Amino acid sequence: MTPFGAYLEKLRKSRKLGQKELAYGVGVNASYISSLETGRKAPPQHNILDKLIQILKLTRQEQETLKEKVELTQLTRRIPNEISEDEFIVIHELWKNLGFLKSEQITIILNTLKLGNHIVNKRNISM
Repeated sequence: MTPFGAYLEKLRKSRKLGQKELAYGVGVNASYISSLETGRKAPPQHNILDKLIQILKLTRQEQETLKEKVELTQLTRRIPNEISEDEFIVIHELWKNLGFLKSEQITIILNTLKLGNHIVNKRNISM
């Protein structure tokens, strides 16, 4: 299950809607809603997202969270042209280990990246 799929399912269930009911309101097949929730399909395009927001009557906070989950769930990513060889190695090693990372490893990676962002932000402030 993807972050988007899990959140969509949570929203749908909190509104006490079945997949068929939600699908009917959005104008899609129930199997499509199921595929979104299980992660077999990538997050939908803007027009479907807008319909989901409308049918589920999402609050502003829920809409923001939904959009964050869409971003998190993007299944394909474009690597920037101007990255170092070391960054390519990091991407390669991470790719090889996806699905096998322990929670402690993920925490270390995220904290390391946050540290780097903190340093970059400090540089921008002092300039």
